[in-house]
Amino acid sequence: MEEEDEEPLGPEVNPRRAAMEAYGARPNVHDILSRFMTDLLCTQPDDALDFMYTWCQKEKEKQVAFSTKK
Repeated sequence: MEEEDEEPLGPEVNPRRAAMEAYGARPNVHDILSRFMTDLLCTQPDDALDFMYTWCQKEKEKQVAFSTKK
């Protein structure tokens, strides 16, 4: 069986991966994902998709409320 040639995964070789890593490292993205995953895993809802959808709606509402207070 032949091995497939895989593209190296390092950011210096794969610009798409480098861009994804840079985006994920942005403070607001990392913070949101961290809180999202913590809430999801602590809550362990039966309907994970519904929980995620509702969580995102509430998060957006908080963001809008905060931005209108300025």
